[in-house]
Amino acid sequence: MYLEHFGFCREPFDIAPNAEFLYLSKAHKKAFTYLSYALWNKDTFTLLTGEIGSGKTILLQHLLNTMPESAEVLTIYQTQLTPYELLYDIAEQLGLVSGEQVPKPKLFQLLSDRILRSDKNIVIVVDEAQSFSRETLEELRLLAGIDIFNAKTNVNIILCGQPELKGVVEGGGLEQLNQRIKLRFHLTPLDFEETREYIKFRVNKAGQKLDVFTLDAIKKMYELTGGVPRLLNVLADTALTCGYADGFYAISARQVEEAKGELGWDRHPPVTPNNRKPKSSGKVVELQRGASTGEFQASKDVVSAVNRIESHLSDIAHSLRQLVVDQTPEKKAK
Repeated sequence: MYLEHFGFCREPFDIAPNAEFLYLSKAHKKAFTYLSYALWNKDTFTLLTGEIGSGKTILLQHLLNTMPESAEVLTIYQTQLTPYELLYDIAEQLGLVSGEQVPKPKLFQLLSDRILRSDKNIVIVVDEAQSFSRETLEELRLLAGIDIFNAKTNVNIILCGQPELKGVVEGGGLEQLNQRIKLRFHLTPLDFEETREYIKFRVNKAGQKLDVFTLDAIKKMYELTGGVPRLLNVLADTALTCGYADGFYAISARQVEEAKGELGWDRHPPVTPNNRKPKSSGKVVELQRGASTGEFQASKDVVSAVNRIESHLSDIAHSLRQLVVDQTPEKKAK
């Protein structure tokens, strides 16, 4: 819709995971290093957690794309599985069954024989693992423990999920599983500087080398999303749509505010690290208590002035962009 208007060749903020658009923040780089090392070291279990929309799935896609041919990769995305359904899913991906009913003891034996004779590293990636029951997680542990006589198993399982997964694993009842997890990493949201780089990275990947989002827009986006990548994508895409509808060529805080309203975030803000547990320092509280009415009014006047300046800058950017378009050879020829 707005691609040609802003000079994009493809969607810059599609929310569907696409490893080509993976921005490796400090946390993402560290998580990728942890996962790669765990596979190289043949650790049986690795735990990756993160908030909803923090980029876990796209990071896993990137990891799978870098897997050596010596690895046999299985992915499990349907997490409302019974222990039997889990075993059957794995057996089906390994080509051991195909729709027929197999008793659980025989199914486990088929998997056991396949794992023991395999000359490949079998990597099982479980996304959204917080939805697994304790019984299903325990079945995974039993499966991974088949080759008990070797120091290094050829089964590596990556458990990926929301923060509560850590509580499920560490909260008691799964002590044996918990003890087998050597590496665990929690993926944190982007900080402000990473948010700036993320927006620029996505815009450039979509084919536009100019800065489409102004600094005030990015500040507002970070404030509203807490640096959660998926929320940034949703907000940026909506802001671009609003800017296109209004004829702007640069996105300022005004379009971000408009997008916030279009998304209904003014009534129901998304849950972010910023608003889940509000934090206030003693210094800020002290300043607020000591401020006079005049000081508050002065602060409001400053905010109002800044908003007016932002609006003027956005209009100027629009005019300059239009001037550049009018001066192109194609435009002159017409």
